[in-house]
Amino acid sequence: MNLQLFANRIGVSKASISHVFNGRNRPSLDLIKKINLVFPQYSLEWLIKGVESAASSGEKEIVIQKEIEVKSKKIKKIMIFYDDDTFEEFHH
Repeated sequence: MNLQLFANRIGVSKASISHVFNGRNRPSLDLIKKINLVFPQYSLEWLIKGVESAASSGEKEIVIQKEIEVKSKKIKKIMIFYDDDTFEEFHH
C-alpha cells in the first residue's frame, strides 16, 4: 500500500503521513486513533509503544518489552513458556 492509499483509507492528507514516515513529525493521538479504527488488528498499545501486552493480545505469541536495570549482574538464562506447554531457553 502506498502513502496516498494509506492516507485515503484513514482519512488524512498524504502530507500528514509523509511527514510522519520521514521523521519530520511524530504521529498525533488523533492519527493513531484513525489508524486503529481502520486497522483494528493493530491495538492502540502496539501503535503507540510498538509492543503488545499479554492482557490485550489474543495472539499465541506475545512480545513484551521490558527494560531491566542491572548494575553488577549479567543475565545468564532466559526461558519462555508457551501455552502448549513447550518452552525455549536462551543462554548467554
